[in-house]
Amino acid sequence: MPKPHGHLGPNPCAPDNTSELTATLLLSMMIPVMMMMAQNMATSMSKSSRHLTPPSSPICQYSPPPPIEDELTVFLDAFSHAKNISSSVLSTAQEQLCDAHYTPDVIHEASVSVHCLQELTGLAEGEVYSLKKFSWEWCGKVKAKRAKRRH
Repeated sequence: MPKPHGHLGPNPCAPDNTSELTATLLLSMMIPVMMMMAQNMATSMSKSSRHLTPPSSPICQYSPPPPIEDELTVFLDAFSHAKNISSSVLSTAQEQLCDAHYTPDVIHEASVSVHCLQELTGLAEGEVYSLKKFSWEWCGKVKAKRAKRRH
């Protein structure tokens, strides 16, 4: 039976604007949140880009390689800072290594014995092992820097 005009009965199907209103409110709240997140990401990225190398790194990634004539001095200075060895101990070691014509690239060679370096430098056995390992790492970084500068 047909219903009279204007009477919808017990289950009205009137259009509901609450879902549209909810979506609009959510979008209007999300925009500021997304802008804050973008700003935070930009800030954190700019801060992290300033610290590309650890502070304990013996050679700054962007510094030029040392002149060949200063290599031993720069190497031992970096070793002193990295391993907390007194500069007076290393100055004696530097004199002895210089007199024997040792360079950082020779120190880490397998043919150079720990015992020989101990006698020459006066460093303890463990310090000499650290010196050899540090020499290998340090020379790799210097070699890479020199290769970059050639290109």
